[in-house]
Amino acid sequence: MTVVVKRNRKRQKFEPGKLRRSIERACGEAGFPASKRKALVEKVAREVAAIVDRQDRVRSVVIREWVLYRLDKAAPAVSRCWRDHDREKKGIA
Repeated sequence: MTVVVKRNRKRQKFEPGKLRRSIERACGEAGFPASKRKALVEKVAREVAAIVDRQDRVRSVVIREWVLYRLDKAAPAVSRCWRDHDREKKGIA
């Protein structure tokens, strides 16, 4: 089981479904075509989960960077929406 260390130093179990929902939300906000959305969500979530699963502990900001790196390549508009959300809601640049 991989433990995620949040920005506030709290710890929680890694939940792949939570990652998928976050990517899905960013796709919706970006207006990413529904016909391609599921494939993108699954691809990015699967790749990141494979990396996370090899770790005992990982910081949430590192997971965020892994996701954004993949979204930058596959769907830049979705990546921009994710970053905009982080900036507006969480104060993350």
